[in-house]
Amino acid sequence: GGRRGGRSPLEEVVGFGAGGKALEIPFTAEAKRVLEDSIECAREAGSPSVSTAHLLRAIMREETAKGLILLQKVLMIDSLDAVGEMVAQALVQEESAAAMAGGRAGGGGRGGGR
Repeated sequence: GGRRGGRSPLEEVVGFGAGGKALEIPFTAEAKRVLEDSIECAREAGSPSVSTAHLLRAIMREETAKGLILLQKVLMIDSLDAVGEMVAQALVQEESAAAMAGGRAGGGGRGGGR
């Protein structure tokens, strides 16, 4: 079905994790690190919850760039640098909109190292 088709690029880029329970999603160690870093991004931003912006920022900070490679494949963009620029620009726009609305989104002053 549709769910399986969406997982194919993900599995191709990052591989499979070791799962235990039937309902548990088997994250790879790298995916778990990105999720943990997204929590840190939320803390840095003073946010009590993790948003998409925090997750994207964590992906940008990831050393292996597998998250960006996945976005490159899914979005069908030729250049990995173009993906990084697109994500960075989207984060700036979201953070600006949140600041104008009086909230805080995104997170942290650390940029997009890969």
